[in-house]
Amino acid sequence: MTPFITPCAYPLTLPSGFDQYWCKYNRDDYRDSLYPTLGIPFPASLNRAVAKRRAEFLAGRYCAHKALSALGLGREPVEIGPHGCPLWPRGVKGSISHSRAWACALVSNDPKTRSIGVDIENIVSEETLEQSRDLVLVREEHRLLGCDNLNPRTVFTLLFSLKESFFKSAYPLVGHYFDFDAVTVVHIDTHRQIISFQLNEQLHAQLPKYTDFQAHYRFLDEDTLATLTLLPGRSS
Repeated sequence: MTPFITPCAYPLTLPSGFDQYWCKYNRDDYRDSLYPTLGIPFPASLNRAVAKRRAEFLAGRYCAHKALSALGLGREPVEIGPHGCPLWPRGVKGSISHSRAWACALVSNDPKTRSIGVDIENIVSEETLEQSRDLVLVREEHRLLGCDNLNPRTVFTLLFSLKESFFKSAYPLVGHYFDFDAVTVVHIDTHRQIISFQLNEQLHAQLPKYTDFQAHYRFLDEDTLATLTLLPGRSS
């Protein structure tokens, strides 16, 4: 294993039919030669990208390769689709995320799951909180910043991450971008680490207004957290 990648314990408990891979990566150890070393194709779209972008893409795709290997699909490439979304092998649902130092991929071939959204975020600064709170939060969510067990910066990061992971899970079905105010977080269960949220608008015939969802979150370290949203498949 190269010093660029350090495998990590898996923070999420997933149902059967799912696999995951988590790592920490060190941008200072990144070299373009790591792509063939790790068996990941270098996409032409990165030819003009800075080293930071090349490093985080490599870490994410390496996680995807390892997670797919657990499904027996390690030789299947994960191409880049429209708007930069990963194109997974037929029958596979998946999601990739990365922060400044963490990367992960979650995959499933379970037909009962329509899509997966995972997101990793570093806890925001006080300045970012003040500048972005009204852009990300709807009015009803501001009260959550006073959560007894979490400071406001952590709560804001958690809500932002939840909306990102939900977008990742919903986009394959919805097929277009939608804003942060499409969902409202109504409760954070800090003991079970579950976030309850509701749709404020109809995003799709199968995602009608007022639909309730739950997502899971975990702290990866004192400065980093991750959220997970799963969309179930159609009921028969």
